Amino acid sequence: MVFDAVVRPLIDSSGSKLVRRARGGLLAPCSSSAFKAVARKCFFLRCCAAAKYRGNEWDSDMSVNASAWSRRTLISGFFVNAAAVSATRGQALIRSDGPPPLRTIGSQFIELRPLINVALIDLERIDGKRVSLNQFRGKVILVNFWATWCAPCRRELPLLDRLVRTVSGGSLEIIAVSIDQAGRQAVDPFFRRLNITALRPFLDPSGRIAKKIGEDSPAPFTLWGMPISYIIDWQGRLAGYITGEVDWTSNSARSLLDYYAAS
Repeated sequence: MVFDAVVRPLIDSSGSKLVRRARGGLLAPCSSSAFKAVARKCFFLRCCAAAKYRGNEWDSDMSVNASAWSRRTLISGFFVNAAAVSATRGQALIRSDGPPPLRTIGSQFIELRPLINVALIDLERIDGKRVSLNQFRGKVILVNFWATWCAPCRRELPLLDRLVRTVSGGSLEIIAVSIDQAGRQAVDPFFRRLNITALRPFLDPSGRIAKKIGEDSPAPFTLWGMPISYIIDWQGRLAGYITGEVDWTSNSARSLLDYYAAS
């Protein structure tokens, strides 16, 4: 069929460039050359779709029909494609207004929307005392969930320890929560072996703070992977998370943390 050979590829190549959401629903300005190119393509596609194909000839009434609705086609085609241009520019603007990207080999930072206030919870320190998460209000909080049996965690924790040394007393609070069921008995010797001295460990052996995927629990955090790090903005809202080990001393990681500190 000529439709499959000629028309469908053009529709597919044009449709693949469309995006579904334009910021504010407004049309972006379009140059005259862009308008002509868009108009020609839309006109041609409409003509092809409307034409009847007989053997190796186009229907002779196509030229008459085309002249009757060509002006309307040009106008409608312009507005459809101008909206696509606006959507593309709007998406770029949304990305530029959002947090800077943070990617690893196997993961990337996932921004959460809408922003939801984190429930007021108590964190259990390694010495058994409880600390309210609310006492860190006004700071950006990086909450990292890890375990002694997690190999990527063993590589990431020293980087978090190094980060603590560089931001001590600043606008960032780093909370490393172990989910080991053995609690302090597992964490103490583990930290000594890794020579981690600046990073303060917290304990969640019973899953009171973080729950497994699909688990019916009121815990405010979900363990989508191990390790997993959540960012809470300075207003106490859950901003997003990233799974897997991250070099938190890298420029991209610091840019992400600085973004939420300045938001």
